Formats: sequence, structure tokens, C-alpha cells
Amino acid sequence: MPLAAPTLSLAVDDDGVVTATIGNSNVASTNVLYRSQSVLTPTPVWTQVGTRTGNGTITNSPGDGTYYYYVQTTFSGESNISLLDQITVPAVAYLTDLSGVKTFLGISQSDTSEDALLNSLIAEASDLIEEYCGRKFNLATYTEYYCGNGLPFIVLNQRPVVSITSLYVDELAYWGQAPGAFAVTTLKVEGDYYALNIDQPNGTSRSGLVFCINGWWPIPFNYAPGLISPFLGPGVGNIKVVYSAGYANVPTPLQLACNMLIAKTRNSRTYGEALVSEKDEVYSYQLKSETKMGLLSKDVTSILAKYKNQAVA
Repeated sequence: MPLAAPTLSLAVDDDGVVTATIGNSNVASTNVLYRSQSVLTPTPVWTQVGTRTGNGTITNSPGDGTYYYYVQTTFSGESNISLLDQITVPAVAYLTDLSGVKTFLGISQSDTSEDALLNSLIAEASDLIEEYCGRKFNLATYTEYYCGNGLPFIVLNQRPVVSITSLYVDELAYWGQAPGAFAVTTLKVEGDYYALNIDQPNGTSRSGLVFCINGWWPIPFNYAPGLISPFLGPGVGNIKVVYSAGYANVPTPLQLACNMLIAKTRNSRTYGEALVSEKDEVYSYQLKSETKMGLLSKDVTSILAKYKNQAVA
């Protein structure tokens, strides 16, 4: 019996990481994943991405563009290949770009000797700043679930909010995991059931507040044996919001903070951290103190203060 062809499915996440899931192969077979951008040319070039034994996943970060993949499986001297699969990886938006970083560092745009390093630092610095601030900054569409809080408002996680595409309230939706959750009958009408707090001159919402008109965001009621009246239960992901948020153009202070962080990281690779003091007798020294996130200096965090997510009681 000939060796069965493996199956291949592809998925890409928000960070541009492609996950290839390999199936239908022998548990002891060797599976090799290949990738190409030139399938339609007379001489396509295939790059080996990774290898694994048996079914499972292989991840890779090819950069933005359209790619073709296939997997070749080998077992006991026999070989077979999967069908070709295609995926498009969108460009990942960061808080600064290579040209801006080079200008900030005084590097000629024609000097490409550090491009690989700088591109890596751009991604890492952007991620670190967004982690510190507890939010994303580039314009994107989000689907998020919230729990009713018994208050007139909820606060969306990403801001500034440009618009709300849809909002559902379903008492027992369990974050969309319950059967039939968030059916069309649970869709609410903006201006009738809810309203976004428009607090910016351009019509966006910096606060991200969404008010429940003439009421409060519902908390499911629970019932218990022996109790006559129901009681308020825990949140069960009963609100689903699809919305657009972020900046079409990253604010200049955020670009500056990201460039400063990149410059500091680049310099520390060569010179280490700044020295604050040292003693000669029993030699000791103290380096400049940083925040708990390591590379985020006080200069950078002071810029980020106005953009950092704050808890709303």
C-alpha cells in the first residue's frame, strides 16, 4: 500500500507568524515543510522551513507577502507530498520604521549593514512598549468579549476607538462558546441600546467608554436551592463587541519613545549600562537603575505615561 499523502493547513497570527499544521502522516514519518514565493515562475525556488516527526505543527515568520507551502513525508523508503497551500501574511505595523530609526541614529539610509538588527529591534521595542502600556496603537479591527458589570458603562481595551461595527448582549453566551451564542437576535442598535462616548474633535473616543442607554450592562442572575430570590452571578462573557481602534498614523511621541528605546538597546550591546558609582577598596559598582521591564528608562516611561492603560473601577 503506497504511503498516504499528508495534509497541510496554514494559519497566520497578528505578529505574522505562520503555523503549518501537518496531518494524516505516520507517527514515525519524517515531514519536511517547504515554502516559496515564486511558484508561478518557470524556475520556482523552494526553501526548507522546518522538519518534524509525525503529525503536528511547524511555525515560521516569513515576513509580509504571499507564500506557497507544501510538506513532504518520508517513511520506510517511501515518499509523498501534500497539496499546495497558499497564505498571505499582512505587513505587521510597528511604532516606528527603519527609515525613521536610521535618521534618529544618524545612519545613512544607504547603509544597510545594520538593517537586520534594526528591524529586529523595531519589532522588539514596539512589542515591549505595547506590553508596558497594556494596549495596541496601530489601527486595527478587534473582536472582544466583556462581562456585564452592573454599571452604565464598559471600557473597551483598545483606544482611541474609531467606530463600533457591532455589539451583542447574550446573557449566557460564555464568551461565544455556548451553542447558538450571540445570535442575530442579540444584536443591539447603536444610539438605541448603547452609545460610544465621542470625546475627540475627529469623532473618535479616547476614553473608550460605551454607555448602556437608560440602564446598565447586565450581569446574569443565578439561582440556588433554598433561596427565594435570584442573586447576581459572575460575569460570563455576555457582551461581544466588534470595533476599530488605534491610530492611522502613530503619534510622534510614541515614535520618539520607540526610537529612544532602540538606541539604548543598540548601545547597550556594545557599551553595557550606564555606571552610576564605584568604590575602589572592596571593588563594587552600581549601574543606572531601570524599570522592572529592564530597558524602559525613566525618559521613555515619562513619554509613555499618557498612553498607558489605567484601571477603571
